Amino acid sequence: MAIIKSAYNFAPVEAKDEVFSPIWKDQVSFDAPLKDAYSGSITYQLKAETPVFVKGHDGHFTQMNGRYFIPATTLKGCFRSVLEIISYGHLGEKRVKDQTFPYRNLQDSKGYMAAMREVYCGWLGFDQNHHPIIRYFGKPHHISYKELSVRNRNIQNLTVVQKYNKLGYIYDKFTQPAKMQNSQQRNRPDNRLFCKFGGLLGGFVVFSGTISSKRSDFVLLEKEMNPSDTLQIDNKAWSSFQELYNEYEQIPNYTYNQFTGKLVFFTMEEENGQKKVKTLGLNYLHKYIAQKTIRTAIPDNLRNEKPDLADVMFGSEKYKLKGRVQFGHAFSQNAELLYKSGDSIITVLDSPKASFYPTYVQQGKTWDHSNALISGYKRYPIKPHFNIAAFNLDERDQNKYAMRFPSETEQLHQFLDSKKNNYIPKNDNNEINFDTLSKLRPLKDGSIFTGRIVFFNLKKEELGALISSMTFIGHEEECKHSIGAGKAMGFGAMSISHIEIKKKEYPAPKGDATPEKAPDYSTTDAGKEQTMTVKALVDTFKEIMIKHNPNWENSARIKELIAMAKGFSKEELIEFITPMQLKTLLANGKIGNEFSQAKLQLHKGTAYFPHFSEIGKRDQSRPSDNHAANTRPAGFNRPSNLHANKNQTPRIQDLERQKGWILETEEEYNGIIKENQTIGINNPDDGRDYSRTIYCRYEIDEFCRNKPIPGDRVRISILEKEKNQLIINVLSINRRK
Repeated sequence: MAIIKSAYNFAPVEAKDEVFSPIWKDQVSFDAPLKDAYSGSITYQLKAETPVFVKGHDGHFTQMNGRYFIPATTLKGCFRSVLEIISYGHLGEKRVKDQTFPYRNLQDSKGYMAAMREVYCGWLGFDQNHHPIIRYFGKPHHISYKELSVRNRNIQNLTVVQKYNKLGYIYDKFTQPAKMQNSQQRNRPDNRLFCKFGGLLGGFVVFSGTISSKRSDFVLLEKEMNPSDTLQIDNKAWSSFQELYNEYEQIPNYTYNQFTGKLVFFTMEEENGQKKVKTLGLNYLHKYIAQKTIRTAIPDNLRNEKPDLADVMFGSEKYKLKGRVQFGHAFSQNAELLYKSGDSIITVLDSPKASFYPTYVQQGKTWDHSNALISGYKRYPIKPHFNIAAFNLDERDQNKYAMRFPSETEQLHQFLDSKKNNYIPKNDNNEINFDTLSKLRPLKDGSIFTGRIVFFNLKKEELGALISSMTFIGHEEECKHSIGAGKAMGFGAMSISHIEIKKKEYPAPKGDATPEKAPDYSTTDAGKEQTMTVKALVDTFKEIMIKHNPNWENSARIKELIAMAKGFSKEELIEFITPMQLKTLLANGKIGNEFSQAKLQLHKGTAYFPHFSEIGKRDQSRPSDNHAANTRPAGFNRPSNLHANKNQTPRIQDLERQKGWILETEEEYNGIIKENQTIGINNPDDGRDYSRTIYCRYEIDEFCRNKPIPGDRVRISILEKEKNQLIINVLSINRRK
């Protein structure tokens, strides 16, 4: 089964998860100490294991008095995000922005397409109470654009609004609907019913939107309209329609049988014996708002916004809690720019979208499943080196860039990958939108930053939680944080060390702890300074979390968080290209539509989005060499193409080494089918040099329509590389007679 590729992954949530809300939350005060309260400071070091870039207001790495630093807010966000995961923080409105998702997926045969099996057309208007209703409805039939053009109505490339505004409502006489003779649709018989002008049946042309492959619009015949029923439109369907099709206001009204409205498409459902509108749109296969939003796909217990540990420690405006942990900037003494002063990398820093449900929704579901559950907390797995989204300016683009930014004299470091792909998108005029570009002026790996945190009136459990968030629950030697820009590309992997905790322990006053009775903690001898160990504090935090959830240490969220913070080793680095790389490759026709393929395979049950910890267990093909081709900075380590231990390499990798070239997934090749389920695949650089042909076992994807036999010459695409065989899709067959 194939896996869905992504530059990110998730520390998952589970339906049974519950927010950990400290029992001492109502006792927190700046004026009176908690029992066993500590105040003091923590010092630590962060080391950049890959180049790092934190953008300041001037576009350069943040500086103060000539010293590079990581801002306190960046550090607070970095550690707090880990704390919220490990302490079962809530996913309230302030942390998770709600979002609805329009849904239309022709590949979802059991979901969307099943809902669209019965599509109707009718007049949308309002009753006397101004509630939206549907009247005079029926099932529409097709009319070809070729037929419409006979009447000088060439409207194929117009939007639905443009069609109605240009031609108005067309009432005419039509023939009885019938199948088109010798018609095929996607290599299958076309069973749709078409009308033509010139018959005896009155009806209306119903316009819809346009796509490049569309060849017809619709006809609603009077004889098939329901003259009596009135369909109610519930608030959800109406809100969905208004949100997705607000242009419907621009369509003119038409009065039919004393009812004023506009022609629309809809589906129905029955509830308590009454039929009502379920979905509504301006297209036959229309969009509608999916059942689930981000907020409603969060487990109920995690939406419960009780103050959690992060609120209590870092402060919360909602709960009127002051923060008792203050971060300082982390300054560096040895940081140097990756390139000479002023030079930069130019790229596109894009963000993944939650609408891509194959990754953002658990268990192969979509946002339109009633029991959809969010994948969890998004994280970027640590990479052992940076992997820039390739970008190379040609001479014309360089001249345009110079004209756009005449005051800049810096050199732009440019990259192409091993296949000479250029991932920066261009418009139809082959021009770059420079507004989408970002400049990275990173510091070298090896840069060391020293930071300090001051804490006040923290319980030992809270201090343990803070240290656990910094050390990934005591795994600081193996795990790394991600800081700054370009995380998806491998920038900003930071190891933490030299953690030193100094605290002053103050005895709690006897009786009620009120401001009037609180001792004076401002004097230097109010408490005795002590050094505390990381392990002891982490163990204290573990105790309270295991009480909250006995399976806490073995929970999926903890296992995946640690796995992603450990990241890929150099030997097992697997290339997951970023969304922008995918988008640009699709636009440039370099690869098939991987987004659509992921959705299609998800619905077919032939692909899934794995937890990060599962990825390393799979035997993958070699890491693709998508790294700096023109400029390789100091400290840039390219992993070997194949695993170093030859005794453990799969058969296919041995063959690739022997032949001196690599079989790439998602690529197309020519080959010949042999006996015993083997295939010979020709080197694409020189298909006539048969000494470089790779002969290996294969399996045809179960959804492949083409079934070759021995002796066939074939064009294939490689879907997946198993240990000792390929999974292929046969695109075409040249069979010898």
